[in-house]
Amino acid sequence: MEPFKAPYFSPAELCQRASDFLARRNPRTEIPVPIEHIVERMGVDIVPVPELMRTFSIDGWTTHDMKEIYVDEYVYDNVEN
Repeated sequence: MEPFKAPYFSPAELCQRASDFLARRNPRTEIPVPIEHIVERMGVDIVPVPELMRTFSIDGWTTHDMKEIYVDEYVYDNVEN
């Protein structure tokens, strides 16, 4: 299996891609952006994991197949941002 290499996008292209994404997925321009709702509608599961930050020093990660996002359970339940 070849290692994953992320494509390079200029800052301007990233801004444009983000704007296009939000225009499609958040057309009412809700603030704060309802990201949990958006990713779940895209078929991605958000999986809270107890003690993730304490055990691995990370807030979360995405699986290689982009089907799940694992997040620290405390952060998921208690941190608004």
